[in-house]
Amino acid sequence: MKGEAESDNSLEKSSLNPIDDILAALNILRIATNTSEFESWLKTHHNKNMDRILAEGYKFFVVSTIRLIINLIELDYSLGLEEDFIFFRARFKGIPIEDIPNTSEKTVIIKNIWLLSRRLRKAKNWDEIRVSITSLDPLIRLFEELYRFAKPTIGIDKDLALNIATKFYAFVYLNDVRSGVPLGYISPATIGTNLSPKYLQLVFKGYVLTLQYLWSKLLGENDFRKSCIKDLHKITNTNFESHEGDIGKLNKEWLILDSFFDKIRKEIIGPLENGLGLALGLEPLLVIEAIGKSILKPLLSKENLREPDYFRRKTVDDIKKWLDYNLLWYGVEVLSSTGSIFSGVPAFLSVLVGLVNLGRDKVLIRIFRHPEGGNMNSYSYGILIPAYGSIGITDYSGWLIFFDSATDYSGFGGNLYRQAKRYIDIFREKDLIEVEEVEIEINLFKEYLKDRSVSSVFDRVITESPFGKSVIIDINQIENERRKFQENVKGLLFELMVYKWVQEQEYFEEVKHNYIADKEEIDVFSKKGNKIYLYECKVAVHKDEIIKTLNQISRKILVLRSEYPECSIIPILVTYFPLPAERTKFFEERGIKVIDGFNKKIENSSFFSKDRVKLVKQIFESQNADTKLDCDA
Repeated sequence: MKGEAESDNSLEKSSLNPIDDILAALNILRIATNTSEFESWLKTHHNKNMDRILAEGYKFFVVSTIRLIINLIELDYSLGLEEDFIFFRARFKGIPIEDIPNTSEKTVIIKNIWLLSRRLRKAKNWDEIRVSITSLDPLIRLFEELYRFAKPTIGIDKDLALNIATKFYAFVYLNDVRSGVPLGYISPATIGTNLSPKYLQLVFKGYVLTLQYLWSKLLGENDFRKSCIKDLHKITNTNFESHEGDIGKLNKEWLILDSFFDKIRKEIIGPLENGLGLALGLEPLLVIEAIGKSILKPLLSKENLREPDYFRRKTVDDIKKWLDYNLLWYGVEVLSSTGSIFSGVPAFLSVLVGLVNLGRDKVLIRIFRHPEGGNMNSYSYGILIPAYGSIGITDYSGWLIFFDSATDYSGFGGNLYRQAKRYIDIFREKDLIEVEEVEIEINLFKEYLKDRSVSSVFDRVITESPFGKSVIIDINQIENERRKFQENVKGLLFELMVYKWVQEQEYFEEVKHNYIADKEEIDVFSKKGNKIYLYECKVAVHKDEIIKTLNQISRKILVLRSEYPECSIIPILVTYFPLPAERTKFFEERGIKVIDGFNKKIENSSFFSKDRVKLVKQIFESQNADTKLDCDA
């Protein structure tokens, strides 16, 4: 992927990157994996010895923390981990980490972290858990190395900054169980979730006691005794009925645990934010300069990693997964040359030349070679068609497949093959296209296309009017108008959701939607003391919209500085779908905090009911659009 464009503006790059979240999650792991201290605490505070039930809940807590670390690495740029287009697309599509090839550093480090936890995940009793915890030592060493280079952003002790950050991220990811399971557990896009209500009931008691232990260490004994968290264990002493169904249906005990979320916000998090004069999670407490990869070297080794099974196995399902990977998990639309020569190679070359002449990015090409015995092959061609909504919100990109278009053995079919090859070779030599050749049996490829093809729609319908004239109904134009209206509605709805979310933080003195300052529209505006938070809400930010978005934010900052000269302005870019790491880095290097993947906040937030979440997903992820934004666009 090409680097992001530069722009002349007042927002200069910073060499310091926020590291609060990753350090906090690793610190939680460090505290929780001190098994001897945890056992001692259990005995002192609850007169309990470790048993099988408590051990299972403890294991669930630690695994939830590891999954949280993975989620933060998925979205992180502070560590300088390379994220390629394959990883980005796979994360967007929720492809399991074991099905993602080892082509990027992010894939490798996530696989290694998940591999480190394997013994723990398979442990069946407390003795096995204690032994397996030692496998996590590389993560503790990573914490120590990163913390050594970290610096506080305000005039407080570094240890205090870490303590506060750890409290905040424990609160957000381990106390929020609104979905019936800790938010930290379900956060990673690349690690699947498979939990039964029965298992969640089994692990509840041990999870709660481990969570209470964590808070006691973070608060200190005196503050712990004065806090609502001292009563957290009491919810484990009630007998609850078991409930059948999916994890979205809260068991009663998890519902009561979730009720502590607001108590902790008001009693602990709110006073911390007021005392510091900043909004935790939006303004970093700890930053780090670019670090050498030597710190991460043990976790970047591919030595113990396997490529996906579909690289080796040849079952039909594995071959289809392999094709999904080759097509970057995009949808496909098929043109068959059967009966119409012009819809084969001539059409392919016309589209190819047109896209190359547009010259925005390299054009992605796939050549599908279908062996037919001996040295004879037939060929299909694929070309990725970039397509976006009229105002840049949705991504309709997908592969146009020219099925069975040429051969390398017959006269006319051979001419078509040579013609296609000539153009492909010319454009490849000029570095205008990226080409990969895939060998696949033609009937299996046809079956795959049937499974994966999106429904075809004619652009125009021609009918006869009663007066004998042709009436052309341009369905494409109607569809574009519908999409434009739909995207405008999506944009406004997203602003309102962000506004509601900011309001519900109960931190700000003033929150406004669609605030107008000197003709500039501030999507969401909030104020606390002498700080103003400017929220720029985008369902997505495509590559060709980056500079425009940056300039929009820059103008709004200048307007607010003029209107509120006594205040500092904190710009925040909020996107519904996740952004690629380098895009997040582009904005954050210029002092713009990025909150991407807001769709996950909506799904897991206590501020939105399940019915509303379902409706929002239907609106933003409607059929006929790969709205989970392909990111290189």
